[in-house]
Amino acid sequence: MIHYSRFELPCKRTKLQSGDLTMIIKRDILLNKLIRAKNHNLIKILVGMRRCGKSFLLFNLFKQHLLDSGVPTDHIVEIDLESDEFLFCRDAITLGKEIRARLPADDAPCFVLIDEIQHAEPILPEGTDLSRLRPEDRKKAYITFYHVLNGLLKRKNVSTYVTGSNADLLSKDVATEFRGRGETITVSPLSLAEFAEAMPNARDFFQIRDAYLTFGGLPECALLETETEKRRYLDNLNATIYLRDIIQRYSLKNDTLLEIVADTAMSNIGCLSNPTKLSNAINSTGKLACNETTVRSSTCVETAISTILPSTMPSIPASAIRGSTSVRTKTRTLWRTSSTTNSSAETTRWTSAP
Repeated sequence: MIHYSRFELPCKRTKLQSGDLTMIIKRDILLNKLIRAKNHNLIKILVGMRRCGKSFLLFNLFKQHLLDSGVPTDHIVEIDLESDEFLFCRDAITLGKEIRARLPADDAPCFVLIDEIQHAEPILPEGTDLSRLRPEDRKKAYITFYHVLNGLLKRKNVSTYVTGSNADLLSKDVATEFRGRGETITVSPLSLAEFAEAMPNARDFFQIRDAYLTFGGLPECALLETETEKRRYLDNLNATIYLRDIIQRYSLKNDTLLEIVADTAMSNIGCLSNPTKLSNAINSTGKLACNETTVRSSTCVETAISTILPSTMPSIPASAIRGSTSVRTKTRTLWRTSSTTNSSAETTRWTSAP
């Protein structure tokens, strides 16, 4: 039998608000990752699904650690690109100027913390004439936030941390753009142990477990009191944020089809599927879908989830599950989305057997 006391581990805690009740949630595993990366001469990029606690982890927990470690306040540069205070920094050139203006002149260690870096839009340097450039070179003429962050690497006393949401800043992009000069730190929703801190009045461990498996570990959702509030919160996130992210990133035009594809995949957990079956299921509802469109929507959903949660998405040959072998083996890609509900999904693709 698992005892509730197993989750009461001594460590620093995070303060969250739920009405008049002050909640304290432990996030030491993630905090220690940020601390260990302090002396790495790399750009530290915190990526993760929206509303999983990236900003709070960086601007509250990590900043407090720096202050407790003796770092002066003026050696911590904070820029929140979602705040109206920094709307003027939403182009890469202005952002770079603002960071350099805020950095102190001495050689003491400094820390630059930037929230939602993807809001810094590319900008064309003044005087650049695109008509004089070859079409394939015109995109390279723009200054992007990648140039700004790479420029900070030249300052040996500056350690830079940024957060980014997955619609615009995925770990695959980081590997491409920084070419070994960026370090990705994946921020996940609350673990079960952390989630337990949000339910101080729970009857027993099993009530905590059931709530966690049903509603997942998003911090804001964990602090809501009723099931109705939790479900409304998750439905709203799914419709207005998560699906919007995929549509925005891949320029999808049929958002209704994407929603049906995602819902169908999640509703058929443990079953092998393919674009033809998905298309037939969608067509049976009166919505027209061709295989090509379904394949693209399915690929976009799979890529988004696999990038968010790479560590929980192993590829397993079907023969390893069924105890059989074949010349052509279907590879099952399984993932869990602990952020919303107790969900798993499965896709298939043909690969050559080893």
